[in-house]
Amino acid sequence: MLTACGGAENKNTKVGRYSPAGDSPLGLVDMAGNVWEWTSLPYSSGSSHMALKGGFWSNNEDSLCVTDLLDYTPTVRSNDFWIRCAEK
Repeated sequence: MLTACGGAENKNTKVGRYSPAGDSPLGLVDMAGNVWEWTSLPYSSGSSHMALKGGFWSNNEDSLCVTDLLDYTPTVRSNDFWIRCAEK
């Protein structure tokens, strides 16, 4: 739901800001639309660029999907790039 992204407030929002109403059926929270998230995967085979997923609040609707990828070198820093800690 696009209106539940940070764009509705024109800024990044705290994790859980739209929970539980915006949670996925599996209970996942804030999977798209707040900040780009670094992954541990290369953007493409043999690439030195790493993949970021998820889009962030000022992107258009097409970029707000968890499958959307962006590529940057791991040395790039931005307030729009974050790390999601996950547990197996």
